[in-house]
Amino acid sequence: MKAAQVGATEAGNNWIGYVIHHAPGPMMAVSPTVEMAKRNSKQRIDPLIEESAALAELIAPARIDGKRTPAGRFTNHSKTPNAEMVLSGNGDIFLFAKQSISGCKGGNVGAEITVDYRQAMALSVGDK
Repeated sequence: MKAAQVGATEAGNNWIGYVIHHAPGPMMAVSPTVEMAKRNSKQRIDPLIEESAALAELIAPARIDGKRTPAGRFTNHSKTPNAEMVLSGNGDIFLFAKQSISGCKGGNVGAEITVDYRQAMALSVGDK
């Protein structure tokens, strides 16, 4: 048993950020209710990603408020994608790099960002 308000949730959120940065891959964070998971995503995970330069290099918004961003416009299809789209708690869609993508750190030359359109469409259809 532990005391309340000792930083356990924040430690868990920092662990999520660490895993995104150092060992990208599938990860599941469980909350007691869907509403608590959405609230944690919006109030804690989204700011963690937005305020971390290291995570911002790995994650780019593809859709915000239903509108495509530059990252979303320049993403193409591949059977072996190097990124995937993930629906956030507030309905925005983010691109997560599944591997290092050349050109991510600036410059005009680099690899194309690709996703599996079937997976992306499943997000859109499942959201309605």
